[in-house]
Amino acid sequence: ILHGEYNDRIQLQPLEGLLNKSPRPAIAINDPLVEEQWALPALKMDEWYRLLIDHRKDAISTAVVAVLDTGIDGGHEDLTRMMDKNGRQGDDPVGHGTHCAGIIAAETNNKTGVASMAFHNDLIRLMPVKVLNRLGFGTQAQIIRGMIKAVDDGADVLSMSLGGISDTPRQKAYQ
Repeated sequence: ILHGEYNDRIQLQPLEGLLNKSPRPAIAINDPLVEEQWALPALKMDEWYRLLIDHRKDAISTAVVAVLDTGIDGGHEDLTRMMDKNGRQGDDPVGHGTHCAGIIAAETNNKTGVASMAFHNDLIRLMPVKVLNRLGFGTQAQIIRGMIKAVDDGADVLSMSLGGISDTPRQKAYQ
């Protein structure tokens, strides 16, 4: 054995105080919950959306984003069309993975739910990878197995909105 680490538990924990309403983006987005998305103005999403609109013809492929979390509700009205072919029947007993998937690729400007980073519906496909259980708990080993599975299944990007103990010795297994 050359290296060993504790298989620490990872748990979801909501951040308090992030529910401030923000102004609507300047680009006319008609999703009803966009005013509650405080990060859109902070991330200058108007500039990003303009870039996506102006360079739409330059997109050469669709990115598969693996969401390593509690799953994704494959039947969610804002996400159904964004699901990778392997994830259409996904479920999410906690809702956290679905929330994260919505930020990444919810159908935008469809008069439903929230706006996402994608803007165009064919830029991103979502791949759910369950690494946390129905209580929001998992282990480092489960997360690492999920990372490997996602890459083996063709993910281009790994999204992990997870938290836990982190220091240099505990990161070697992830590397």
